[in-house]
Amino acid sequence: MLDISSPISLKGSKSVINRLLCMSLYHDVELQLENINLCNDVQEMLGIFKLIGKGYSISADKLNVRRACDEANHSKNIEINISESGTCLRFILTYFAFAGYDSVTIRLGERLSQRPIIPLVDCLNDAGANIRLLQRFSEGQIYIEKYNEKKHYFALNSSESSQFLTSIILYASSLKKQTKITLNADIASLSYIQMTADILKMFGVSMQYEGNVVTVNGAGETCLANTSITYKLDPDYSTACYYWFYSYLLRKPLFIKKIGSISQPDYKFLDVLRQLGINFIEKDDYISVNPDYSPLPNPHLPFPIDMSEMPDQIITLSFLAFCAGIKVCIKGCHTLFLKESDRVAGIIENVRLLGGEAHYSDDVLTIVPAELPKLESVIPLKTYGDHRFAFTFLVLKEKYPCLEIDDIDCVKKSYDRSPPMV
Repeated sequence: MLDISSPISLKGSKSVINRLLCMSLYHDVELQLENINLCNDVQEMLGIFKLIGKGYSISADKLNVRRACDEANHSKNIEINISESGTCLRFILTYFAFAGYDSVTIRLGERLSQRPIIPLVDCLNDAGANIRLLQRFSEGQIYIEKYNEKKHYFALNSSESSQFLTSIILYASSLKKQTKITLNADIASLSYIQMTADILKMFGVSMQYEGNVVTVNGAGETCLANTSITYKLDPDYSTACYYWFYSYLLRKPLFIKKIGSISQPDYKFLDVLRQLGINFIEKDDYISVNPDYSPLPNPHLPFPIDMSEMPDQIITLSFLAFCAGIKVCIKGCHTLFLKESDRVAGIIENVRLLGGEAHYSDDVLTIVPAELPKLESVIPLKTYGDHRFAFTFLVLKEKYPCLEIDDIDCVKKSYDRSPPMV
């Protein structure tokens, strides 16, 4: 059971951490992070650091990354097993494309090998990289040889993942000249590019986005030599949503620290909950759902709710609205097919298992709730090995203990401790 007697202490965002770690590969700077989250996605990145001789140490909740990589490792043929971490893959692919290793082989898990990567590979190859995609049985493999020529011309289809663009932006931050990235489609989640821009500022790098062009004013490879950056990570607001859901569902106050210095798109989930009729109480720098206020469907709720800037919150929103008895229409779901699981199909299947109805058409997911006053029969819920389903269902199980969850260990992808709701 959660401790509700004091504010909830959430570890840092893995999205922020992996961006900062990737920047430390490009800039000769000592990086000290506090409130570190050693979830699987971060450990995948640190495993790569160890492989290439990038020194680091961990003490309690602090991570210290030392400066330059060990040059003795630089000409090796590198083999990496990256499992299912899509964030890690997309961020380090650009690094290895131009790092000058003899060869790099990246092995992918079954689900990750099915997720989009071709737009980033095509963009990097057009810029002079030498990357090949291979299929091996049910798993995938990426093979990188020394680049042909660094052309530094980037044209990218950014509609499937904002992390493709982020990967190139992080690399461009190390270049001494201005880099322009031409986009052939709208950015999947522009708010995550703002997160990247906030992180670039910490390293003395600026970027602009105008029309279909992103411009990065690179600071050069030695801009931060002989300096260090110390940063205490804000709470991970993509995890905070589960606590807000818990607080609403069980009518218990859970205070979480309010937004800090780096933009996290998922913090705006608060505004969506307010649209649903849920209100909040604030105390000092902390905020909680007001447990004494019973939200009702808001007659002025704009339909559909646009979640394109925070698609990772759609699972939680779907089941929160379901439990609140609110019929909700959600748009901005098109990237959910490309995540750790097919999240649209998963939401629909699990809503129906709970006795409700859900359907998807023209990028709009509609959730029609059922009566849930008792819910005493055993119902097995399916996570598909996806951490966001597991987290959401752990909250539901606190209210309805009869529910069964097929896999809770998958939460370790984004959370470095045991599941917090058991």
